[in-house]
Amino acid sequence: MKIFFCKTVIFLNGRMRGAAVCSLLLLACRLYAKGADEVPFEPLNPEWTFAVTEFDVSALPPENQFIGQLARREILTVLKDIQTRRRTDEEYTYYEEVGWSKIKAEAAKNIADKQAQRGQLVYQGDAQWRYRRSLKTIDTELETLRESYEQAAAAPPPIAVNPTFILADAAETILKPPAAGKESHFCRTHKLDGFLSANATLYHGRIYLTVKIYTLFDDAYSYENTALFSPDNYAPTLKNLSLGLSQTLSGAPSAVLAVKADPPSSSIFINGSLVGTGEVSDYVRPPGETHIAVMAEGHESVDMSVKLYEGEHVEAEISLPPFNFTPLSFDVLVPQPKRKSWHVTHFAEQGASVYQGALFMGRAPLIIEIPDGQLSYFRFESDQVAGDDGILPRKTAGSIVVDARDDFLTIKTRALPLPNENPVEKARNRLYLSYGIFWLTLPFTMVIGFPWNARNGTGFFSAAYNNAYYHRTPENVRSANRWYNISIGATTAMFVALGWSIANTILYFVEADKASPELK
Repeated sequence: MKIFFCKTVIFLNGRMRGAAVCSLLLLACRLYAKGADEVPFEPLNPEWTFAVTEFDVSALPPENQFIGQLARREILTVLKDIQTRRRTDEEYTYYEEVGWSKIKAEAAKNIADKQAQRGQLVYQGDAQWRYRRSLKTIDTELETLRESYEQAAAAPPPIAVNPTFILADAAETILKPPAAGKESHFCRTHKLDGFLSANATLYHGRIYLTVKIYTLFDDAYSYENTALFSPDNYAPTLKNLSLGLSQTLSGAPSAVLAVKADPPSSSIFINGSLVGTGEVSDYVRPPGETHIAVMAEGHESVDMSVKLYEGEHVEAEISLPPFNFTPLSFDVLVPQPKRKSWHVTHFAEQGASVYQGALFMGRAPLIIEIPDGQLSYFRFESDQVAGDDGILPRKTAGSIVVDARDDFLTIKTRALPLPNENPVEKARNRLYLSYGIFWLTLPFTMVIGFPWNARNGTGFFSAAYNNAYYHRTPENVRSANRWYNISIGATTAMFVALGWSIANTILYFVEADKASPELK
């Protein structure tokens, strides 16, 4: 119910103005009260729950029993796309009667409980005035409950015409089909509105599959279908069988989807499943949201969603834009073996292997086309190193991530260490050793004392120096000279350790840089 509010300005005087205001307020209250009574009633049974039970494949040979799992998985994949179910008149009548009976039974139970409570008042021993008051309250509540029962019995409640389809698919607890005559009890126990059961047998070397649907409102198997297929070619038959089940369970006319893609080599995916290449026609789908993805090598992929309606025929033409490729020329440099001189020369090697990701692309020098705007990972390997003494059997490797902004790359690989050598690890260990020695000599020097701070410093040398300065005896002078020599030695050792640490830090960075590929 829509309520429109309108403001009107009236120029009145005295009592007429007050009477007009009161009239408007009363009218507004009546309109509000009238609208408040019209509360929308939620329909009953808004969901329809269905289960696919375990397939009976006991009659098949052991090597063919996998067909049961494949068929059940294919059916579940298709049924998961069902969003709503359209009730038939018979089904609507069944759930209407069930809901109506529950509402009337609940209202009658409330009346019976209230009458029992009224009968217990006389045994509570309350005072006369309290007894009469409680009796009057319960009688009023009883009258309200009787009116509620009369309202419930007057007309059946509304039932959802298109309930939400719920697929009870718990992969870890696959329900076993019930025995004959126990189907209704099975549905009520597991709170199902229906279930599917199937059995497979062997018929002249082929699989004969029978599927049946039991519905609670019919209290019978209302649908049965069979399929005959080879164990080596089961996909098309199972797909058609699943689509037939989907249309039956949705209760609505299916939609038809046709997809045409360019280039013709494009792969077409519908809801994550590959359905064809280039063009797919007359692909039956249940009404609802459908996801389409088209992919082709050398082209950008396209993802889109289409909402299908009952009985609709949708045609989609998708053209994939091609990538723009940039040719990239690769040359690979390998290091010369370590010599006594500081100069290291790099040689261009013929035949280094080039990989794009895990895909072998060829041997250097090489020209590769990569798409614009995308990062590409390349890896290079060689089993030999060119040096002054010829070709040495030593493995080199390198990797780089590039884009198409450059048209020529020269990759400098690193020589991998032999099993008994690792220059980076050795440089790191030397750095840790020198760093540790420095932090051992520093506190020792501070305890002894620095030689340039004898007068005002702390430590053994400063104490001996001040003692000799103020008490100049031969023994004090000898002690001061001895501590001075020790201070000179400790300070020298500290600065040597500091310089060694700085040098090892620089060497560590150099070795780590050598172990990484370079881009020129």
